[in-house]
Amino acid sequence: SQAALAHITSRFPGRVSAHKGNSLLTVPAAAGRLPAPCDLVVIDGRHEFEAVVHDFISLAALAAPSALYLFDDICDHTRCEDWAEGNAIHMGGPTLALCELRRAGLLALLNTSFGGVRSWVLATVNQSADLASIRREIGRTGRLRLPCASDAPRCMMRWSRRAAQTVWAGSEAPFGDRARRAQQRMSMGPACRLEAELPQLRRQPRQQQHHRLPM
Repeated sequence: SQAALAHITSRFPGRVSAHKGNSLLTVPAAAGRLPAPCDLVVIDGRHEFEAVVHDFISLAALAAPSALYLFDDICDHTRCEDWAEGNAIHMGGPTLALCELRRAGLLALLNTSFGGVRSWVLATVNQSADLASIRREIGRTGRLRLPCASDAPRCMMRWSRRAAQTVWAGSEAPFGDRARRAQQRMSMGPACRLEAELPQLRRQPRQQQHHRLPM
């Protein structure tokens, strides 16, 4: 916002460059123009699941290996606080995205502040995370897929109030439906799909086993 830009500019005169527009476009375009890698990355843009993931991947390319990442509008995905009569629903997309980034082994959480109007998470990139291969895949196919982490618990949004859970899952709030579809599209690699199919194969009746093709 303009107020935030004015505040930051007053604190760091001559050191702030503002770029207006869609961060999915402006951030990649800034590559190569920064005087030095970023030490602090604040992710507080659009709240769709895919926007948060794309912003992280793009900003990480401009950041130092030891950079800190501050994600705003994040709640505890196991019992997200519902404050102000359901106005916390906007946290669902960013929270689900952060959970998947951590589940994929890309982020390590350093500190959390849940509850109230300001809810955030401070994180750092795992040194073993191969973000370069993810960016190469984007350049090659135009698609972003997070690494599969089938051994980690699946990320699902759970709200502290039943009404909020209903809004998140119901047709009156397609935001939740869109987030889940994006989560499935971006976080389920081939290995995860295979893992999901194995229990179904095990439950098949024994007589169906005779119809397998020879190896």
